[in-house]
Amino acid sequence: MSSKAQSKLPRKLPGKALNKKQGDYEACIELALKAAKKFGAHEAAVAASQANGLSVTVRQNEIDTLEHHQDKGLNITVYVDQCKGSASTSDFSDKAIKEAVKVAVDIARFTSKDTFSGLPLAEDLAWDYPSLDLYHPWGISAEDAVELALECESAALKYDKRITNSEG
Repeated sequence: MSSKAQSKLPRKLPGKALNKKQGDYEACIELALKAAKKFGAHEAAVAASQANGLSVTVRQNEIDTLEHHQDKGLNITVYVDQCKGSASTSDFSDKAIKEAVKVAVDIARFTSKDTFSGLPLAEDLAWDYPSLDLYHPWGISAEDAVELALECESAALKYDKRITNSEG
C-alpha cells in the first residue's frame, strides 16, 4: 500500500456506543446458564459476542462488493449425561435466550453419549495468559476502503503481467 493511502486512513475507531454494555452481556450469559440448569443440563458454556465491520472487494478496477455488517450472537453449548447440544440466537430477549437453551438441551437428548464430552476441569484451564494484542479497531470510511482495495488490486496486477484478474 502506498504511504499516501496509509496516511489518509484513520488509526483509531471513532467512539461508537455498543448496543449492549458488558453488564448486559453478563446478565444474558447468567440467564442462559440458569436456564440450562433448569432444563436439565449438567454442564453448559455460553459465549456472547458483538461485531461490526466493513468488507470491500474490487474486480477489474470496479467495486465488486461493499458490505457493512453489525452482528451479535449468543451461543450456548450444553451437556446432558455426556451428550452435547448447541444452539445460538441473535435475539437477546429473555424469551429468546431461554428458547435457545431449551433447543440446545433438546438436541443433546438426541445425540450419542461421548465419554470424553464435557467441559474441562478448572485446573486444566489457563488462568494467566499474556495479552496477545489482537484488537486493532480501524475506523475507515467506505470511500477510503474502496480506494485502498483498488490500490491493492492495482499493485497485484502490476506485480506480474501474467496476473490478469484479481478475483475480487
